[in-house]
Amino acid sequence: MKKKNILFAAGMGVGLMLTSASVLAQKDSSSVRISFGADVVSSYIWRGSPSMTPNGTTSSLLSPNLQPNLTASYKNFSAGAWASYDFLGSYYETDLFASYTLQKLTFTVNDYFWSYNARYFDYKNASTAHIIEAMVTFNGGDECPFYLTVATFLYGADKKATYDPTEADLRKQNYSSYVEAGYRFKVGASSVTSFIGATPTDGYYGDGAGVTGRANVKGFQIVNVGVATTKDLLISDRFSVPFKASLVANPVLEKVFLVIGFTL
Repeated sequence: MKKKNILFAAGMGVGLMLTSASVLAQKDSSSVRISFGADVVSSYIWRGSPSMTPNGTTSSLLSPNLQPNLTASYKNFSAGAWASYDFLGSYYETDLFASYTLQKLTFTVNDYFWSYNARYFDYKNASTAHIIEAMVTFNGGDECPFYLTVATFLYGADKKATYDPTEADLRKQNYSSYVEAGYRFKVGASSVTSFIGATPTDGYYGDGAGVTGRANVKGFQIVNVGVATTKDLLISDRFSVPFKASLVANPVLEKVFLVIGFTL
């Protein structure tokens, strides 16, 4: 039984990457693009909320994070990994993703894992620390610099009982959802994005039970409002470093975050 569980776990998560790699390997290798890099940010704010330690606190995590990434792409398909590790050694996140772009729409499956003390290869719905998310993004491009993202947790560690203490079924999924709209424009040499994000129901982003610090919040809530900008800092005639800054407000948490970072 233990062997079967291990095989099932590997098939769910790592299988996402293996399938993607297999598809790419069958293509002309000259058309497959491999890219990698890393960001360094003053703190990790995701969808309006700071990252949390395994015991649910954020006090030690408003600290710099290293965020490496690795992506393989072929035409409109891409797959890869993204991670975030804070400099204090308190936070650990490693995510997998696969996406396909069809004209102005991008369809993505994300596999989030941010529980360092949990078993990575446990994909059983009742016990896994993974969260599988389906996400669709509309990107209008240069002629219409507007984007809209809709994302929903479909499987894993997003149980209704976590947010609703009256829920008796510990296996019932909550389907926490997030919607974000943004508009891109130029200010001098800087690229600027204004954005607003909301959650339509109780759950991860607007926790009615107060489990994650969002006490007495139920239903639709705006959780992420702000502006972000990027600019290349010229180091020499041949070398520049992309710098970025974000001012983020979360009305539910009643917090404002100013984050700066750069790309390696």
